[in-house]
Amino acid sequence: NALRAELETANARADAAEQELKKFQEDSSSKEIEHSNLHKKVASLETDLDETEKTLKETTE
Repeated sequence: NALRAELETANARADAAEQELKKFQEDSSSKEIEHSNLHKKVASLETDLDETEKTLKETTE
């Protein structure tokens, strides 16, 4: 009976650990997507800046 209680406690802890791992993986995946999106935005802004600098240079020549 005590062994069964220990087993149930261990299973509950394992389930909790598994849920925590899933949450961590979801959060990690979400952060990776956010990082990728920010990287794309930065690249786009750099392109816009390059084009603006080129236009500015052409109009001042």
